[in-house]
Amino acid sequence: MTDASTMLRVNEVFGPTIQGEGPTTGRPCTFLRLALCNQTCSWCDTAYTWDWSRFNRDREIHWLQIEETRQRLLECGLKWTNRLVVSGGEPLIQSKPLGTLLEVLPQWVEVETAGTIAPSVELARRVDQWNVSPKLATSGNRLETRRKVDVLRELNRLRSAFKFVVSDAADFQEIEEIQALVGIEHDRIWIMPEGADHDSLRMRGREVVKETVERGYNLSWRLQVELWGGDRGH
Repeated sequence: MTDASTMLRVNEVFGPTIQGEGPTTGRPCTFLRLALCNQTCSWCDTAYTWDWSRFNRDREIHWLQIEETRQRLLECGLKWTNRLVVSGGEPLIQSKPLGTLLEVLPQWVEVETAGTIAPSVELARRVDQWNVSPKLATSGNRLETRRKVDVLRELNRLRSAFKFVVSDAADFQEIEEIQALVGIEHDRIWIMPEGADHDSLRMRGREVVKETVERGYNLSWRLQVELWGGDRGH
């Protein structure tokens, strides 16, 4: 029987590449994409990490020992890029083995999370930057599932970056509500237009840029979409 506490359920490891979103956009990095998620976003572009009605679970989940994961990251350029981005899925579903992995990696670490699971003290100590993406009503997730205010407040105390996927200008009302509840500073909020191709990104980007600037937020693009479209492993 596989021990989930000592192994990671990995979807893919790739690099060297660049961070495509958020405050470190364009920085060289190596990606560790973990499997499983506790959200079911209608527009999710990594549904292959969790949606087993459309994807083959056995093909998408790779059980890797901590040392094997470390070696794969190094082979994918981690020693050179010196920046690890842990994404998913929802990485904090696997907090314990992830924390064990990060203990043996000296590199800068970013973790991307939906902000519904609080990190342990040990894990928080090892992560340099949290990229928190609270899900909005347009994601299709129920309010009680997608919004955990206490968790968001804890992540806010860690000086996290907050990245909101916006489908239309009406989403800003919910973003402001979350900002007030959590106490997020304006300059730590990034607005990212929803879109999986150049045309939809450009269209939605034009729709939201005015609202973003007027509120003192930051605009995040999706460089990976512009460069590689829907191709995986970039």
